[in-house]
Amino acid sequence: MALVLLGRRVFKSGSVVQRTMTATQLYCSSVTSGRRRVNGVDLYYEQTGKGEHAVLLIPGALGSTKTDFGPQLKSLNKERFTVVGWDPRGYGKSRPPDRDFPPDFFERDAKDAVGLMKVCSAVAMMNTYELGSFNLGQLRKQIQIKQKLG
Repeated sequence: MALVLLGRRVFKSGSVVQRTMTATQLYCSSVTSGRRRVNGVDLYYEQTGKGEHAVLLIPGALGSTKTDFGPQLKSLNKERFTVVGWDPRGYGKSRPPDRDFPPDFFERDAKDAVGLMKVCSAVAMMNTYELGSFNLGQLRKQIQIKQKLG
C-alpha cells in the first residue's frame, strides 16, 4: 500500500493515488519557451499542451507571460488545450525593440499574435481558440485577432 501526502491529506488507497497521478500528468507538464521570428521581430513565447483547443494568453500593459500567466501555463489541462503565452514586441523578453505606440499598434500586435500562433503550430486549432487577457485594455487586441481569423 502506498501513502501519498497531498496538501494536508494522506491517501492510502491505490485508486486515489492512481487518479492523483493521472491528474498530475494531465495538468503538470513542461513548458517550452523560446523566440520566434514573426513580422520582422523576435517574439518570446511559452507553449504547453497538445490539445485540440488553442488558448492564446495576452499579458497586460506592464506584464509578461511569466508574470501574468505562469500558473495557467502550468496548470491547464494539457490533453485538452494547446496554450501559447507571449510577450508582445517591446515587452518582457520580446526586446529589443523597445515598445512604441504608433497609431496602428493594436492591429500590429494582433498580426504578431496570429503570426506567432501559426509558427507555433497552433494554427490548426485556431478555429476553436480561446483568448485569455489580464486586463480590459487588451479587448481591442482580441477583437482584431478575431477579425483576422474570420
